[in-house]
Amino acid sequence: MAAVYDPNNSGELRLYINGELDNSKQGASIALNQTDLKIGLDFFDRAFDGLIREVSIWGVARSQSEISYDMDHELQGNEADLNGYWRLDDNGNHIKDYSQNGNDGIYN
Repeated sequence: MAAVYDPNNSGELRLYINGELDNSKQGASIALNQTDLKIGLDFFDRAFDGLIREVSIWGVARSQSEISYDMDHELQGNEADLNGYWRLDDNGNHIKDYSQNGNDGIYN
């Protein structure tokens, strides 16, 4: 699953599932608190019912072809505009950020 927010396209929010566009909405506005990213929880702290293999956050609105290309292989961590990349295959309580930004985290 991939969510893309494009502020340069009328605030378009797009949801992709398995590389295919599932839904979109115009006029969205998103503000993220950069110090408190919770992977696997929604805005109401409800847990996602499933497995999350990896999470990546990009500084640009990615296209469908870019999402499809990257969904079946592991990233290198040095891709342009990659802000964070967590493979979620760590042992223990530590979650390593494999991007060049070093935004490591912890499991709760």
